[in-house]
Amino acid sequence: MVSSRISVLGVSYTNMCTASCDHCCSYGSPRQSTKLSPDLLLPHLQGFHDLGVRTFCVTGGEPVLFLDELEIVMKAAQKLSWRQVLFTNGFWAGGENEIQDYVRRFSRIGVGTVIFSTSRFHAKYVDPENIWNAAHALEKKGIGVTIDVCTLNTLDMDDYSRMLLAARAPGQHRRLKIVPDGRAKRFASRDLHAYPQKVILNRICPQREEFYVDENGDVFPCCCISHKKPETLDFYRFGNIKSDGVKEIMAKRSTRNESLQRLFSSGPGSIYRRFERELRIVGFELRERYSSQCDLCKELFGNPRNLQVVLGC
Repeated sequence: MVSSRISVLGVSYTNMCTASCDHCCSYGSPRQSTKLSPDLLLPHLQGFHDLGVRTFCVTGGEPVLFLDELEIVMKAAQKLSWRQVLFTNGFWAGGENEIQDYVRRFSRIGVGTVIFSTSRFHAKYVDPENIWNAAHALEKKGIGVTIDVCTLNTLDMDDYSRMLLAARAPGQHRRLKIVPDGRAKRFASRDLHAYPQKVILNRICPQREEFYVDENGDVFPCCCISHKKPETLDFYRFGNIKSDGVKEIMAKRSTRNESLQRLFSSGPGSIYRRFERELRIVGFELRERYSSQCDLCKELFGNPRNLQVVLGC
């Protein structure tokens, strides 16, 4: 049986963004307008806390566009002593005064880590030097920083990553994470699939104790599933915070069938082993290499034919 504990709450506060990156699978752009609100989120925070949530991750779109609203929500999460992680493209990191203002605001609401999402697509909208300047100011304030670089061609750093490193001043932030695959990707070349299948098959789900709330209020097991095809989406939706309480959402998660329970507790490799013969009959062939267990999960659970086999729906 899957654990009843949920330790991470991820929230996509909005699909509005300052950028319109070609690779974004949530299709964030200035033309989008869907978002959550403090009134929707605040009534549920204590319920999620009672389930075991201790980490709050806020993403988008670009959530910092609505920082005034987020301050209300994140102050409430701060009172619950949650670890808080904020994802951003760094659009706000223009001049020194702007950077210091945002850093002070992040610190006041208990942001513990800021993760900058960047790539050669983002570079059209945000200067890489601005990201380094913001990262340096955040670290001086005691806020952790990670820079996620989404690369499409290779696990090694592409030209943009090299440019990003070149823009760094001496003594500035040194942790750079190359992201070969993830929900911020609509496409990727095959040379990104770096891990042998035997490695991926033995990995457990990294988000097995997570709820993910998208900008519409729908609740899913993780951010990757929330961007699957419409014909497979309803099965993964546990409810909506506009109409369902935390207990109702958790009850739907707990009553999903054996295969989905197995996914939550063990990962996609255990699903493949359980249904290998049936999956082969419907034409599914395991690739030799994958970029992550999420890569395998999306391949297994994003196809209605595979879904019929492993979930009977």
